[in-house]
Amino acid sequence: MGLESVHLRELASEIGPRPAATDAEARAADYLETVFIARGLEVDRQEFVTPRTYSWAYAIYHLLTLASAAAVGVKVLRWPAVLLATAVAVVMWLDLDTRWGLSSIMPKGPSQNVVARHVPKARRGERTKRVIVVAHYDSARASLGFSPGMVKNFEVTFTLMKAVTFGMPIVVLASALPFTAGAQPWLWYVTLAFGAYLLVPLFINVHRELFMRFTDGAGDNASGVAAMLGVMDRIVPEAEGTFDRPDPQPRRRGEDEAWAADVVPDGAALSYAPAGAADASAPRERVREWSADDDWGDVDGTSSIPAVTGMAAADAPTTSFEAPLSAVGTPEVPDASA
Repeated sequence: MGLESVHLRELASEIGPRPAATDAEARAADYLETVFIARGLEVDRQEFVTPRTYSWAYAIYHLLTLASAAAVGVKVLRWPAVLLATAVAVVMWLDLDTRWGLSSIMPKGPSQNVVARHVPKARRGERTKRVIVVAHYDSARASLGFSPGMVKNFEVTFTLMKAVTFGMPIVVLASALPFTAGAQPWLWYVTLAFGAYLLVPLFINVHRELFMRFTDGAGDNASGVAAMLGVMDRIVPEAEGTFDRPDPQPRRRGEDEAWAADVVPDGAALSYAPAGAADASAPRERVREWSADDDWGDVDGTSSIPAVTGMAAADAPTTSFEAPLSAVGTPEVPDASA
């Protein structure tokens, strides 16, 4: 498995259940972002607001559709039942199409997509294709609808749910028409039988929200993410220049090392004292050596030597470096003082 098992363990065991719009889901997003960046990929974090659950919205759709079927048994409620069944069908269709619906008024919270991009270098004359690999990293509540038998027939059961919801306005309308009055109450019984299937998804959704727990998604979303990252490991080369930086070892630098490193400004006076010492010894000036090739001034004798040097006039500003003998790294540089 390689790194796939590491990713799976991090999501399913270390982070655990990752309900939508929760801190746990955000921690999973942080982990994925870290993995992508470590691989040298360009990462875009897309934040948005999402419903915390869809189950209650669809439970309400099923309940209202069943209510419209039951209302057919009362003559004065048949036309209101037609309007109710039609409204439910239209709103649920919009909800399934992610436009608008009861899901949009359910409790919401912040969530995010984590998008990583890899642009390989194409050879001359070579054309590249865009490939998108998607995986969900959140985890949902357990549900009777996720049992092996139900999942295997999910397409059939979901199609039946939509057929009953979208077909109910037609069935209710048939019961409300004046020329079908003689077929009552048998037509009403047919309407109830037609809508009875919705009792199954209604029970599953309510049971899920009231009694089921969130899962870690080890056999579902977490394994899908691990597989996606496994694909990334195989097609994206490792980032160049990545290495484990060793801890720096303490180094002591004296006056000679400072001058040899050419980090001391001209005219600086260096003084060193042990850590915790009250007063340092008197600064000892060290003046750079001048050669005959240096520009000593104009013909009239006016000096052109910069003011801040070891050979400057008495009122020229100087800079001093002070650091304890046990200092690690580069000593602190105090501000220039007159």
